[in-house]
Amino acid sequence: HERKALAAVGTLVRISEWTRLELGVKVKLEAIGRLHVSAVEQLSLPFITGTIAYLNDDDEAVEIPELLELEREFWKLAAKIATHAARLDISPVRTKLEVTPPTLAEEVVRSIDLETGPSQSVEERTTACLENLREAVRRASWPCASQSDTEAKSSSQIAQLTQSRLRAISFVGFELFPSDAGQRQRALELKSTLDRMERILVGCRARAKLLEAQLALRIA
Repeated sequence: HERKALAAVGTLVRISEWTRLELGVKVKLEAIGRLHVSAVEQLSLPFITGTIAYLNDDDEAVEIPELLELEREFWKLAAKIATHAARLDISPVRTKLEVTPPTLAEEVVRSIDLETGPSQSVEERTTACLENLREAVRRASWPCASQSDTEAKSSSQIAQLTQSRLRAISFVGFELFPSDAGQRQRALELKSTLDRMERILVGCRARAKLLEAQLALRIA
């Protein structure tokens, strides 16, 4: 808003549901990819039009085992964050730093606060949080997540499913630590799942250490 500019990289969406209201239309959007805007032809309403190209990660040179190692660390950190948050009786997901509508991932992950309460054990709250986080990753793994896990798959299909899951984690993982819109925009612009995963792990490590310190102070 300050610069009255558009982001060069944005989210490609499709309308999955719509309802006509007395005034206007309520729509639910499903993210299906990313796009890069190279030129804008029209900025006036009702539609902004421009020249765009699809943006995909350039992960051919990255070894899957390297990404899987980062994924294992991510889930270990996620379990730490969820456990510490349950012991502190706070939400395991980030406090939003700006006023924007919640994303689907946020809604799924934050539902932990509605499904659990202080009467449940730390283990139960941690398990529920991790299940919700995995559901958010599954929903963000479009279109590969639509394929049944019971179907016979070739090695290339398994690799595609794995890369899709890891790519989803590299976006959904931001829900586990404070981040502003600028940080997430820069992550959106990256064309490397590996680079985004490394940023996610930096944020998760910092959040886990902060919660550990808060627990230590409370015990002391």
